[in-house]
Amino acid sequence: MKRQSAYLSIKAVLEEILDDSTVINWFGSGPLKTYLPESDIDITVIFTDYFLKNKKLDNGWNIGAIELTELKEELERHSEIYKIEEVIIINASVKLIKLYCDGIPIDISFNQIGGICTLNYLEAIDEYIGRDHLFK
Repeated sequence: MKRQSAYLSIKAVLEEILDDSTVINWFGSGPLKTYLPESDIDITVIFTDYFLKNKKLDNGWNIGAIELTELKEELERHSEIYKIEEVIIINASVKLIKLYCDGIPIDISFNQIGGICTLNYLEAIDEYIGRDHLFK
């Protein structure tokens, strides 16, 4: 329950910060219900050429250091309300923002649809096999 609460808190703050056209998805071990106590929560934000509220990106579909920094600062501004700590940017080929929400580690990635596709595939296989979630 604490994990879902942390996810919903981060989703709420992202919905305040990000453009209304963005889609926020939870993927990985959390929604599959295969996580360990120390597992992080994986979130990806899907967007086109708008990212932060009503700000068109210079490079459609691609966020840069400026947008990541602005998002980090906005998350930090909401830290007290949403129990957010240790917000850091990972500016690698897959850009991430790592943070803790109520003590739970969370990774936020951007336009990473592979994780969502994998989640849907594994859920479909689990449903096909049946037998009280034997696959999982």
